[in-house]
Amino acid sequence: MEMNEAAAEQAALEAKREQYRQAYRAVREFIDTEAGNRAKWLKGHRRSEALGEANAAMAALRVLGVAIGEVLEADQADMEQPGLF
Repeated sequence: MEMNEAAAEQAALEAKREQYRQAYRAVREFIDTEAGNRAKWLKGHRRSEALGEANAAMAALRVLGVAIGEVLEADQADMEQPGLF
């Protein structure tokens, strides 16, 4: 019974990880596409400002990615820690 519960928890954690990866990829691809469009169509000061915004968004996304990774690692560690009883 415990093995089935552990396997189910592991499967749920893997599903959560994949969901987070897909969401991260979707946002990253949107930012990349938007940055490309801004670089292509904007000129001068507006272009520099717009690309700066895209770079800031990508940096913020990286911070979120690290935070999500830390949470997932903590979840994994909790699952691997044996129970007290």
